[in-house]
Amino acid sequence: MVTRIVKIGGASITDKAQFESVNLPNIDFIVDLFKNNYKNLILIHGAGSFGHQQAKKYRLNEGYKNTFNYEECRLGVCDTRRSLGRLQQYLLDAFLGAQIPVVRISPF
Repeated sequence: MVTRIVKIGGASITDKAQFESVNLPNIDFIVDLFKNNYKNLILIHGAGSFGHQQAKKYRLNEGYKNTFNYEECRLGVCDTRRSLGRLQQYLLDAFLGAQIPVVRISPF
């Protein structure tokens, strides 16, 4: 049996013009696409309007530098992950609401 990997762009499941705003009609559409064909599926999604503002606020794109406040950087990672967790929860609720078994797996 073949395992399929599908990546959903964050812009398709969120409204990037609004802070942490999901696009529920698109999420429902995506759930319907997989409703009868979800076995051996790995679903990856982008962040869209979630996480980017937090990462920018804490300058996470610069990485850890000796001149950067380490504790602030750690808080930034936590705040960014919390934001992404909110998006993941919307997706989990949508898939589970359609009786599609899903779990969240963190990349780290």
